[in-house]
Amino acid sequence: MLSNYFIRTLDAVSQITEIDRNLILSPCRKVEVVDARSLVVCVLLSMGFYPNNIAQMMGLTRAGVYYLNSTFSNRIKANPLLSRYLSEVKKQLESNTKAI
Repeated sequence: MLSNYFIRTLDAVSQITEIDRNLILSPCRKVEVVDARSLVVCVLLSMGFYPNNIAQMMGLTRAGVYYLNSTFSNRIKANPLLSRYLSEVKKQLESNTKAI
C-alpha cells in the first residue's frame, strides 16, 4: 500500500517538474533534480510516511531525508516555482485519491 502512494507521488512530481523519475531517484546533484527529490520527500512526509520508509524507497539515508525536508523552505526561497509545484502535486494526488 505504501509503495502505491510512493509511486503515485513520484510520478506526479516527475510529470509536473518534467524530470524523469529515474533521475529523481538517482544520486544526481543538479539543482533541479535535488529540488524534485526534496519535493517528493516533503509530500510523502506530509502524507504521514515515516522517514525510514522514505529513505528505503528512495535509496537515501534517514539523515538525507531529514536534510531534504529541513532545507525545503530554503529551496523555495531560491526557486519560488517549487511552491507552485508543491500545490500542483498535492492537488493531483488528491484528485487521484478521490477517483479511486
